[in-house]
Amino acid sequence: MARSFRERVRAAFNVFTDDEDKRSVFYEADIGPSTSIRPNIFVPFSPGFTMTEIYAKMAVDVSSADVRHVRVNEDENYLETLPSELNQRFAVSSNIDQTPRAFLQDVAMVMFREGAVAIVPVDTSAGSSYSAFDILSLRAASIVGWYPRHVRVSVYDDRAVVGGQRREILLPKERVAVIYNPFYDVMNGPNSTLKRITRKISLLDMNDERLSANNLDVIVSLPYALNSAGKLAEANKRRTMLEQQLTRSIHGIAYIDSTEKVTQLNRPANNALVDQIDKLIPQLYSQLGISQAIMDGSADDQTLLNYMNRTIEPVVAAIVDAMNRTFLTKTARTQGHRVQYFTDPFKFITMSQLGEFAPNLINAGVISPNDVRSVLRMKPSEQPGADELSNKNINPVGSVSGAPETEDGEAQADSEEDSIVQDLFNSLEGEITRILQSAGADDEDEDEDEEEYDEEDEEDVDTED
Repeated sequence: MARSFRERVRAAFNVFTDDEDKRSVFYEADIGPSTSIRPNIFVPFSPGFTMTEIYAKMAVDVSSADVRHVRVNEDENYLETLPSELNQRFAVSSNIDQTPRAFLQDVAMVMFREGAVAIVPVDTSAGSSYSAFDILSLRAASIVGWYPRHVRVSVYDDRAVVGGQRREILLPKERVAVIYNPFYDVMNGPNSTLKRITRKISLLDMNDERLSANNLDVIVSLPYALNSAGKLAEANKRRTMLEQQLTRSIHGIAYIDSTEKVTQLNRPANNALVDQIDKLIPQLYSQLGISQAIMDGSADDQTLLNYMNRTIEPVVAAIVDAMNRTFLTKTARTQGHRVQYFTDPFKFITMSQLGEFAPNLINAGVISPNDVRSVLRMKPSEQPGADELSNKNINPVGSVSGAPETEDGEAQADSEEDSIVQDLFNSLEGEITRILQSAGADDEDEDEDEEEYDEEDEEDVDTED
């Protein structure tokens, strides 16, 4: 049943201007107690130092997900992408400042850093057939307060009078997509592997600061006993001289007497911390499903595929599930509306592997020749049937099951299909040849040398004969 005009207008809102009375301190007294952390977390923790390089790597990979507002059939199979405002947020612009990729990266970074994140529909308009309201702007927000049915979030307000600013607002959970980090126990838990690493790195940083401030933590053994006031005064004088040498020296060099001995105190502690960190980092990588090869970009295709399936996919799925539940009405979901993410099946396939798989997929009617050309960033073929799905094992429409076609009909159909496939093969061969030409230049030179060497051998044999 279509909603009335009044109901649709009431569905539109802006989080910074609507329901100000409900977000007052007086209203908070009626909605339950507030906590600074998620209520189901027993032990609070200090955020401390963050492993930015790990967060950044995972966030960038999460942002590569293709999120869409779609319609599916009864079997949850994709039918079409809907022309909704929500889909514009996923495809064109999430807000006035961010593209969809930058927005997803922001969502992931906040989630990894804090253990949870809120996606706030900041600007909305009257609803359509797709949802209760049309979302015109999305923002990633930090959750600073938890309530039974509400959350207090810190979110950027681009409409602020002076240059924009972050504001804390109270919102019902039904309007906000709250997402929890699937790797909370590894990243954010009070005694997680990441927290242990960050604490030890913080200790190393403190030691480095002490060293940079000329705090060497050394013991100077003097060639005499400090058993009198005169000897103690002499020792203090000697210490002052050494401190002055170090202070005035650009490179931290000081001279001592041949009878004196210096003992460094802080190096063993530093070495112990470094050893502990070196042992914990592989453990962290294993728990997150990553490796040093993934971090430095040297991982092979299978390793990358495992990383995407084990690490990135759960994060993207958590984000999509939360938006699916919050941004679509029950009626819309009943009608087959979904927020889904899509992955590129050819992302980790080489050109040679694509040349092997593509013909089988084309002959099975899974993809068309132009689908493969699109993956290769090539223009669509204009040949008849290039956009069609054809399966040689399935009878054409209108034919009698089990009845053989005429030889002329079979020959014509096979000829057209072979022409399309051959055109695709030629394109693939040309692309592969172009890629391998530069790498194979050295091999050609070696082959020429071998041919010359064989000719010389043949001449030697003839001479001997």
